[in-house]
Amino acid sequence: MQYRYLMLDRERARELYDAGCSDTEIGRQTGVTQQSVGAWRTAEGLPPIRRAKGRSLKPVIAPLMDKGLSKHEIVARTGIDLHAVEITMWAIRNAETIKRHKAAYRARLMADVAASRRALMARD
Repeated sequence: MQYRYLMLDRERARELYDAGCSDTEIGRQTGVTQQSVGAWRTAEGLPPIRRAKGRSLKPVIAPLMDKGLSKHEIVARTGIDLHAVEITMWAIRNAETIKRHKAAYRARLMADVAASRRALMARD
């Protein structure tokens, strides 16, 4: 019996695995099923990579951006969804602005909390 994972482009799969892609993402990029990728990964003794919700893609995408790769080249190399790459690239480019906005929001929130406390204390 021939296993489907034997038809897998192992070099490409290893590149994708090293880039942090899940079995599903590797399967999409190499044209085999998630189960086939899992069988290959198990045969190679590699642990699964599960993309948890909220897991940052910045460590994967930032070095590729530094090399000057376009979003489409990053998608081709990593197998990460184009929309996820676009959002992550935007977040990387705008990190300082986001940080400033978060700090300003926190300051306004703390000022509002302090004003509310003062108003409550004045009532008593």
